[in-house]
Amino acid sequence: MRRWKLAQSTFSATRRHGLKIEKNANGTFKYTYVEVDHKDLSFPSKMYCCPLPSSEINGNQSVSQYPEWQ
Repeated sequence: MRRWKLAQSTFSATRRHGLKIEKNANGTFKYTYVEVDHKDLSFPSKMYCCPLPSSEINGNQSVSQYPEWQ
């Protein structure tokens, strides 16, 4: 999703959920969707590029940090 720049439009304002599986007394299973986190996901546009480590920036003066991460 990051490669094609679709993550921000797809993942923002959505919620994750999980599946709780319980075994009943008769041997069958009960499946229930549960909330994993109680807030919407957020994928800011700066997450499309990872920040450069400070050791790389300090070791090479011709390299600068991405503007989104300054």
